[in-house]
Amino acid sequence: MTSAERQPYIDRYSRELSDEEIAAGAHRELVGGLWDEIGPLQFYFLRSEGLRPEHTLVDVGCGALRGGVHFVAYLDEGNYCGIDRNRSLVAAGRLELDRAGITRRRPRLLVNDRFEVSLFGTAFDYALAISLFTHLPAGDIAECLC
Repeated sequence: MTSAERQPYIDRYSRELSDEEIAAGAHRELVGGLWDEIGPLQFYFLRSEGLRPEHTLVDVGCGALRGGVHFVAYLDEGNYCGIDRNRSLVAAGRLELDRAGITRRRPRLLVNDRFEVSLFGTAFDYALAISLFTHLPAGDIAECLC
């Protein structure tokens, strides 16, 4: 896919949603839809790779927590960290956690446009970045990998 072909994906993902759009579930489509399919696939993949409740996980580009809600429910309290540059998607993720009744599990969510996972102040057993690089400009991808 060329840079010009990727631009609609980048533009769509960086759009900030209103509170009304989030309440209506627009975030589920903004992150690519397939909410009920992709989230569980992310979870089952990491489980098959050895993820256990006591492990720590950083979800880079966590978005609205399509996979995050499954990880938060499974991991020990405080062991899920999600980081994203889109404030409205993180707000939508908090709503999803509330709707699932799992906010008490104390997931750590951070809005940071440089994806500085070091701000969590911990080492991680697992890291996940699903569809992140299809949503970022090339310069931001390079920054993520440094």
